[in-house]
Amino acid sequence: MILLLPAAECGAGPDRWRRLPWVERQQESLAQAELGALPVEGWIGGRFGLSLLAAAAAWLYFDVAILAPLAAVMTHHVSGLLLERRRRRLESVRQQGLLDAVRYGAAVSRAGNALQMVRSLAETGPVASRIIFMAVLASADQSNDPSQWRAAEGGRPTLR
Repeated sequence: MILLLPAAECGAGPDRWRRLPWVERQQESLAQAELGALPVEGWIGGRFGLSLLAAAAAWLYFDVAILAPLAAVMTHHVSGLLLERRRRRLESVRQQGLLDAVRYGAAVSRAGNALQMVRSLAETGPVASRIIFMAVLASADQSNDPSQWRAAEGGRPTLR
C-alpha cells in the first residue's frame, strides 16, 4: 500500500534537497561563475529540461531509439562543461587581477601603511580586483566603528 504524505511531514521540504552535496556544488559553481542570481532550481531544471528536449528531438528526427539517451547525456554534459568553462575563465581573471593588485600594492606600500595601500587599490588599482578591495575596505571600516565594539573583561574592545 502506498501512503501519500505531504512533503513537510516526511521531511522532504525545499531546504532538505538544497543540503544535498551535488546541489551545493551546483550552487557554488553558479556563484563562482557570477551566475548567483540564477536560482539553483532553475539551473538544474533547465539542464534536465534541455536534456529531455534534446532526447525527444533526436528520437523524432532520426527515429533511432539509442540516440535519444545519447543526446540527453551529451546535452547535460555539455551544459555542465560550459558552466565550468565560464567558472574557470572568471577565476583566472580574478587571480590575474589579484596578482596585478599585489604588484601595484607593492609599489604603493612604500608610501604608507596597509590601510592606505588597500584604499589605494580599491580606488585606483586594477579593475578586476577593485571589487575585492572595496569589500575589504568596507569590512575594515565597519570593524573600526566603535558602535560595533563592546567591552570585554579587561576593558579590551571586541567585535560583536
